[in-house]
Order: sequence, then structure tokens, then C-alpha cells
Amino acid sequence: TAASNSYGTVAAGAIANGDGWFRFSTPYTAADQREIPFTLTVTGRAPVFTSGSVVNAASFRFGMVPGGLASLFGAGLSEISGLQEPGGATTHRGVSVTVAGRLAPLFAIRNEGGQEQINFQVPTDVSPGTARVEVNNNGSVTAVDGVPVLRAQPGIFEYTPAGSSTRYAVAVKLDGSVIGPNNPAVRGSAVLLFLTAMGPTVPALATGQAGPTPPAVTASPAVVGLNNRGVEVLFSGLTPGFVALNQINILIPED
Repeated sequence: TAASNSYGTVAAGAIANGDGWFRFSTPYTAADQREIPFTLTVTGRAPVFTSGSVVNAASFRFGMVPGGLASLFGAGLSEISGLQEPGGATTHRGVSVTVAGRLAPLFAIRNEGGQEQINFQVPTDVSPGTARVEVNNNGSVTAVDGVPVLRAQPGIFEYTPAGSSTRYAVAVKLDGSVIGPNNPAVRGSAVLLFLTAMGPTVPALATGQAGPTPPAVTASPAVVGLNNRGVEVLFSGLTPGFVALNQINILIPED
């Protein structure tokens, strides 16, 4: 960029990684021109959140599970506007999250309507108990201790259909259609439920690894209830091709 008046011209420009140049010249002689290299460091706002700000990304219950998706709410979490989806990158626009010293894959960074949020996968090798969660916003870092880490905490994803104020479980039929008020489940048919944070799988997966084919199954059997009665579980594991997305296939009773 450049600006000038009757006394001279000032110009500045970036090179890379925060480095740049600054030049001042007068209208008199070329010898009056000077160029000064400099480094400019810009830091973001200081992140503000508490141990209670870290929740299951589906149920929003307090705590997190290794390998599951978590949401972190607070202020000063990023300098973006709107919603951006990093797709599993561990750093995006100067923002990163670490859990127990391990970088977490990022899946959503939101800053809109006065609400700030980061969705991330909890690294798979974090031990149950409590952990330190650290948010880095372009060099401004805040760390919070004592965030609960649970072995499992199943959270069912929900959605609100257009024209409705009621939230429904994200469940689909075998034909891929989403179950809702205008497309109910059929007695005697299979239904696929989508969740996160169901705990360890067999085989175990690395952080950021998508569900394999054949699918990894949950290490502990899933128990599903419908209208206060148990239903048959056909499958419980990770959805192939997706990171940290669990799936339970159930059979709707005939009666």
C-alpha cells in the first residue's frame, strides 16, 4: 500500500510470514529514499471459556469422550465471521485446540449472532479422567484444566424439520430418506441412528481417521430403548468414510 502528500511518499508491503517492508521517499532526490524491513506480529483476542464450556457435540452434555466429537463454546475463540468448516485440519485461520497436549482435528468454527463455537474431535489416545483443553486464537492462548473425559457418552444428533419447532433424532431408512413427521418409520423395518462419543472401537482408530470398511464396531454392546422397551440392535459402530460418526442400526418392533 502507499500514501503520499507534498512532503513525500510512504509505501509498505508484505513479503511472507508476517515480514514486510517500509519505504519513505521525498520528492527531492533519489538519495532521500529509505527502505526499512520489519516483522509485524498480530495476535487474536484472548479465548474465554470454562471446563463447563466443553460438551458432547450431539447432546450438549457436559464432558467429552476420546474419539468423539465435542463442542466448545466461549468468546474470543477465533477472528473469523460466520461459519467455516476446516474438514479435520488441526489448525485453521490461526485457530487450534489441544486436549491433554494433543492437537485436535477441527470440523467447525463459528462466530455469528454473538455466539462463538468450535467443533472438534477429541484425540483417541486421551485417557479417561480429566484433561486440559487449550485454545489458541492467533497466538493468544487460554488453557482450562479439569474438563471431564468419559469412556463413553452416546449423543444422538438431532435436527429440526422445515416449518417445525420440534427436534427429531437424525435417523434414516434403508433407502436413505430421513425419518420425520412426514416420513415416519415403518414397523418391522430397519432404522439407522447417527451418534457420536460411543467409546472405543474394534479395531481402534487413530485420531482423524475415517471409519473403515468393513466398519469398526463398538467395543461395548449398544442397548437401545424405544417407548420404554428394548429393541434389536443390528449394528453398532463407526459410519464408514466419516470421522467420529457412530451409527446404530435397529429393528423397529412389529407391535
